[in-house]
Amino acid sequence: MLADRGVRLEEATALISKALEQEPGNGAYLDSLGWAYYKQNKLAEAEEFLKKAVDRNGDDPTILGHLGDVYAKMGRMQRAEALWEKALAEWQKALPADYEADKVSELDQRLKDLKKRVAQKPAPENSSQPQ
Repeated sequence: MLADRGVRLEEATALISKALEQEPGNGAYLDSLGWAYYKQNKLAEAEEFLKKAVDRNGDDPTILGHLGDVYAKMGRMQRAEALWEKALAEWQKALPADYEADKVSELDQRLKDLKKRVAQKPAPENSSQPQ
């Protein structure tokens, strides 16, 4: 919860690390630690733990979205787009009790914004000029 709110992040990281010592394969803990690192702008560490979380819980839309966020912040937009699309597809499969409309709406908007930015990006100029 601390990591989600972006407060006391070092404490959150320490607590989640202790939990992972007890359950090293827990996908939710791996996701939480990755997200805490993301909030601290430690993107390499965030990627490492979120990739492990996806390996454990590859159909969890929240985890997929988190890893997509990391890639977007790293400038790896194609990877971010693919993960966000997969996350949206997983949200559509969710049971009604598990469906979080606000998260789906936010994710959908990020994906639309990304696609819009990519579409508006000017084509690279051909650097070879005839002489």
